[in-house]
Amino acid sequence: MRIRTNTLPLSALALSLALGCQAGDDLNAEDLAIDQVASSEDDNSVISRAMVVDGVIVLYAEDGKTSEIDLGVEVVDVHGIVGERLLIGASPRPLLPGSDELGGHDLYSVDLEGGDLRQLSFGQEVVRAEWSEAAGRVLVSTRSMELIFIDLDSPSEFEILVDHAITPALSADGELLAYGRLPDDWSPGSLPESIDLHLLDLKAGSDRELTTGFDDIEPIWSPDGESLLFLSGARTGIHSFWEIEVGGGAPDQLTNIGAETVNDSFVPSPSSNTEVEWSADGATLLYGAHYSEVGEVHALHFAADGAPTLLSFGSGQQPQWTGEGTISALAITSSSLDVVAIDLQSGDREVRQSLAGTLTTPLSRVAERAQSDENASPSMAEIEAMMNPGDGTTERSSVRFQLPMNNYYGINFHYDNDAGWGLRDKNCGTQTYNGHKGTDFTANYGNTIYTAAAGSIYQRNDGCATTGYYGNWCGNGFGNHVRMDHGGNWKTIYGHMTNGTVTGYGWRNCGAYLGVSGSSGNSTGAHLHFEVQRYGYPNDDPFSGQCSGPESYWTANWQCQW
Repeated sequence: MRIRTNTLPLSALALSLALGCQAGDDLNAEDLAIDQVASSEDDNSVISRAMVVDGVIVLYAEDGKTSEIDLGVEVVDVHGIVGERLLIGASPRPLLPGSDELGGHDLYSVDLEGGDLRQLSFGQEVVRAEWSEAAGRVLVSTRSMELIFIDLDSPSEFEILVDHAITPALSADGELLAYGRLPDDWSPGSLPESIDLHLLDLKAGSDRELTTGFDDIEPIWSPDGESLLFLSGARTGIHSFWEIEVGGGAPDQLTNIGAETVNDSFVPSPSSNTEVEWSADGATLLYGAHYSEVGEVHALHFAADGAPTLLSFGSGQQPQWTGEGTISALAITSSSLDVVAIDLQSGDREVRQSLAGTLTTPLSRVAERAQSDENASPSMAEIEAMMNPGDGTTERSSVRFQLPMNNYYGINFHYDNDAGWGLRDKNCGTQTYNGHKGTDFTANYGNTIYTAAAGSIYQRNDGCATTGYYGNWCGNGFGNHVRMDHGGNWKTIYGHMTNGTVTGYGWRNCGAYLGVSGSSGNSTGAHLHFEVQRYGYPNDDPFSGQCSGPESYWTANWQCQW
């Protein structure tokens, strides 16, 4: 849930930092710089949100006044305001060596009153963080999929709560932790076959499974603490809200009941459980979603009986309730970044503050990766490998695959043939990442994706936000995707598509339409994740090569083999 507990006036903040108060452990207050844009010493404006604009932290007050803080570190995210402290993510880590894409960062706290910048994490590569007032500690989710508690005063004495865990959510009393559980055989870099919903009792130490076998993520506690809302797409093929009692039982579908495709009546899902907030009366869930580049603001209203009603308020990011009973949100236009107040009844918008620059995209919403010129056309080695039918030293299956796209621009990342922690693509190089079980074909947004061989669609997921990010586990991380069974234990996965995948299940001929490419799920740029499952990891590289098997899975002419 969004943290909004700070009551520190902007004037006190500006004065304390300007006077160079008590220095912190990692950065002297003399190194801090603040530019108070619209405030005065006798002002009592209350800070309601913090954001990163052009690498600078901007503090925004409820009355529309702002102050800026330059901390001298590379800030990538703001995780919340805790009393007189600000939790930020800084010092980002690359997702891969030499990559501009981010895979994690260090966690810092900023004492807004005293000017103290303190580093809280050292090498854990934080992806998410939220303050638990009940526990008196920070709950952190890491790139290695561990959930840990960090004490603000003794950060080196952190506690690992559970591993193989994602999308955490603490109960209001801080005693229960709901989270998505990855399979025990999961390894960093790979996408899981299923994600189960678990409940950890932090006092008793007991861990209970609530769901199993699907893609249940992003638990959200109900206002009374008696149930959990969560997101799932594998159950029906359409990503939707579900609800389950904390005590257990079968979950109930809340939205998109009976839907087969994404249309005008589709209820979108929040980007993560860090962007949701219940109204004071507990009747309306406000959330931000990213089905467009600038994001949208939505709310689900729960009446006393009947299905929840969707309320949509147009473009915006990071929405929250205001003391006026309206919605405050960030709105991005082609020329400005505004903080707007949205009237719940009329939907009218009032610009409260126009901010210079552009909003720095947080780690949790990584922007589209720019395509590299070197991937504009296939290399001769890639063409030769794709057309190589193998040397016949292994038993060949009758299933062979055509190119699953209408264009071939090259390959971003190959299959990782090293079952350990190393990297080994088919050519014994490192054009892969650890645990990668598929081939990432370079694509633009909107390239057509076809079945690579005849077979039956047995699972699909649609409705994930088209703009994915690292650590987005919608659709088990595959986002909008289709799974096919080709017989003889041969299966394929087509991942990270845009909304609007093919509807229905059952038989499809080779070359049948499946959808178009995108960047949904655990993805930082448009591409097609094509995965073949036959012999088990690490023996399913579709390319033959010096460091893969001798068998190529491709047809000799890239066309359907009838």
